[in-house]
Amino acid sequence: TYTREAFASHPANVMAFRFTADRPGALTGSVALSDMHKGKVVAAGNRLTSSGSLAGYQYKEGSAQAESPPQPYGIALDYEAQVVVLHDGGTVQAEEGRIRFEGAHQITLLLNAGTDFVQDRAQGWRGAHPHARITAQLEAAERAGYDALRAAHIADYRTLYDRVTLDLGPGAPQRPTDQRLIRHAGGEPDRGLEALVFQYGRYLLIASSRGGLPANLQGLWNDSIRPPWRSAYHTDVNVQMNYWLADPANLSECFQPYANWLNSIREVRKAATREAFKTRGWTMRAENGAFGGSTWQWVESGSAWCMQNIWDHYAFTRDQDYLRTLAYPMLKEVCEFWLDRLKALPDGTLVAPNGYSPEHGPREDGVSHDQQLIWDVFNNAVEAADALGMDRAFRDDLAAKRDRLLGPQIGK
Repeated sequence: TYTREAFASHPANVMAFRFTADRPGALTGSVALSDMHKGKVVAAGNRLTSSGSLAGYQYKEGSAQAESPPQPYGIALDYEAQVVVLHDGGTVQAEEGRIRFEGAHQITLLLNAGTDFVQDRAQGWRGAHPHARITAQLEAAERAGYDALRAAHIADYRTLYDRVTLDLGPGAPQRPTDQRLIRHAGGEPDRGLEALVFQYGRYLLIASSRGGLPANLQGLWNDSIRPPWRSAYHTDVNVQMNYWLADPANLSECFQPYANWLNSIREVRKAATREAFKTRGWTMRAENGAFGGSTWQWVESGSAWCMQNIWDHYAFTRDQDYLRTLAYPMLKEVCEFWLDRLKALPDGTLVAPNGYSPEHGPREDGVSHDQQLIWDVFNNAVEAADALGMDRAFRDDLAAKRDRLLGPQIGK
């Protein structure tokens, strides 16, 4: 009987895989790495190393198809992955680009990977090559050993996951999940399954939003280098939706990558917004990348939509330092965009010009989707200025214009 176990450790920054059998010496095989960008793979001792660069790489999928010819990446990151093969019993050796093991009682793989990405435009988004960091983290993990890594991983995860319990009524836990889903779709009550799906959402946020970049469209753990829609940050609701549960589900720490990403791309977005709209502040197109690049259609109210999450985090936490240093500066800049862009009707009512509800309906002035998000960001910025006791004149101007916004109407 063969058993395999795997986990991704946040505190150790490694993925660990253990293979065992119920008979001594039953594990024989090999471990290899393939590189999806044609980087160099080297096997030496008990270690595999894959390293390369995205310099010159051209992405030819999605909306990049419209480019003629496709352009190489403007910011080309260096990357590296390493796998260490540990064994109990038998032998391990590097051979023909692989790590071969024979007659082992147990095999443990420790995997670490990274790039030279730094979330700082002032540094050109790039820092030190990841080799030294990856090597040091793997060495520390190897010294700790599998059992200690696993225990630390579970303890770390439980500090977040165990904060919330949800009981909606009896379930059917004795059945496999796939059968429960089929029966539930057929109308069989299974409140326990519904609670499980809620917790699964929490698990996914924990697994994809702890330090570094926020949870993207396909998720941190997508299995492709050509994922649908480039696994981007879509600001016509997708990325906002990823973070709706963060504070209500007691995962405040998991919200921080979202706020940090928006903060890091502000200057990029301000430059693009000035060029497109001749205004202060900033907004976004529908599809956004880690460096602030933005493609597809403009969603002029998209940045206001993002600010809704930003304000909600303060509303839950009442963290004054977060409000002062992160939330309010962004709220203010997005409000400045709309102060410069709003259009007055003959009766003085203010409307967003040439807007639309993303992926629905035509472009026209004063669509409800835009009006409500603008009202929301103005109102939240007013409350933020009051909470901080600052920018009185700006706050009063916002409040006055908020009250002049076209509100919901009854159509024909």
